[in-house]
Amino acid sequence: MLRRVLVPWKQKTRGLVLAYHSVRYAPEDVFSITPEAFERQCEMIRADGFTVVPLSTIEHMLAREVPARTIVITFDDGRRDNYEYAFPILKRFGYHATVFSITDCIGGSIPTSSGPVPALSVDQMKEMQQSGLIDFEPHTASHTSLTQVPLSEAREQVSRSKSTLERMLSKPCPYFSYPHGKYSGDIQKILADSGIRLAFSTASGFVTPQSDTLALERNGVDRTTTGAEFRGILAHGRIR
Repeated sequence: MLRRVLVPWKQKTRGLVLAYHSVRYAPEDVFSITPEAFERQCEMIRADGFTVVPLSTIEHMLAREVPARTIVITFDDGRRDNYEYAFPILKRFGYHATVFSITDCIGGSIPTSSGPVPALSVDQMKEMQQSGLIDFEPHTASHTSLTQVPLSEAREQVSRSKSTLERMLSKPCPYFSYPHGKYSGDIQKILADSGIRLAFSTASGFVTPQSDTLALERNGVDRTTTGAEFRGILAHGRIR
């Protein structure tokens, strides 16, 4: 049983966004954590008194005030293990999460540095969405680094990813995660013109009403993140 240890917060109006990729048994993949590690982290979140909210809630909070110990869980890519391992744990805790999907890979495989991994299927995504706990949002069509291609291609990557999910799930998709955390002022304008209201970088830290809503902070969690480091993220918005 975990001991409840409340972490210090010097500023009340700030929230924390966590960024995962994969929950599975894959020691060769630095972006994958084991189901046991993910469950322990979910227990730490609960023991430290955090409230896990969906992105739609944090969006409204950012316009006014973000209560202390507010947290958002996100996953990048849309890997099948999000359904096989992460989803059952999230359901057990009753935690909301957002999955930013590479839409060209749905039902196929996702290239990674450790080799291709299976992607979520349409049926799995619909089941997760219908649970009321999981939301799907765009992560480009093919995981293109948007700052490395012409703006016309960047615009098409954003538009195709967003429209694919909106047709598939019959809902608006106003949130976005930058592949590799790369963005520029021109890319932010493309997102805004496309109807994206919140976009996430890979910079660590807390989100506050003063944050740039098209470059919000997120804290990456991977295989190398120890329990002490995870507590550091909860306490300080970064590993210390």
